Amino acid sequence: MSKETLRVVIEIIETVMKKSDALSGATDTLPPLMSNLKIEKKTDDPSGRQEEEEEEEEEQDSSEYAESLLDFLHEPTVDFVNEACDTEEERHRAMKSICRLVASLESEAARDLEEFEASIPENPQEWTREMSEYMYEKEKEEVRNFEEQQLALEKKKRIQKRLDKTYRRRRKIAKKTSKRERECSSGLA
Repeated sequence: MSKETLRVVIEIIETVMKKSDALSGATDTLPPLMSNLKIEKKTDDPSGRQEEEEEEEEEQDSSEYAESLLDFLHEPTVDFVNEACDTEEERHRAMKSICRLVASLESEAARDLEEFEASIPENPQEWTREMSEYMYEKEKEEVRNFEEQQLALEKKKRIQKRLDKTYRRRRKIAKKTSKRERECSSGLA
């Protein structure tokens, strides 16, 4: 994703953290999370089974935390985008970029442009919408670059033609001048 999108997400997270710190009166030392506390359980089961159950509980806790984090960030994200963007179109693009970023992070999709380009299949029928949009934008950029190169080449040719014309005119004047000088010097002699 773009650096701008990452910057927006980081600003959102910082804003959320500042708000939560202000609301909770946060200090330098934070109390441990309840899910991180290990409580000894007296059971008749062998210790191996108990460890497996604890691991399963930890996995569930982390998924619940992730869901609550996404829920926690939704409202501040919308508020931030509404404050930062002037038009509805800008808001839509910003939210779309943030959603793409979150989706790519969740799915562990390509993180940079090279990985993304490498993941695009040869057959255009297999492209996703995002791939189609990217290829369309890339093709537009290539056409724009080609047109700029053509304009620069035409401008260079016009300048060279003008310089050649000036050179020929000066050369012609120099020949006439040297011819007159020879005639004058031969007439005097």
